[in-house]
Amino acid sequence: MFRRIPAATVETIIERLHAETEHKAWAADVATELGRRSPTALKATLSHIRAARTLDLRLTLMRDHRLACRMVAAPDFREGVEALFAKRTPRWSPATRSRTASRTRS
Repeated sequence: MFRRIPAATVETIIERLHAETEHKAWAADVATELGRRSPTALKATLSHIRAARTLDLRLTLMRDHRLACRMVAAPDFREGVEALFAKRTPRWSPATRSRTASRTRS
């Protein structure tokens, strides 16, 4: 199921998912999954998606590639992979979405 949750920030999206009443189980699953992800990656992805609205396909794909290269080189990528293999909870840096800059370049 896909449902658009309009919101200005990652934090607001997660709040709206928790407040969802019509598709409660789906929203809870999505909120839980987002809570497991790197706060930096979530904010970078949201910023990237918003910027891509105004770009043509060529520029969007170029930005996708740049973002992917930066994310793979970021400490959170290595932390996420190591945590997955070690079957432990990742220790993101920064650890919370509120400590992550709200605008991340894509």
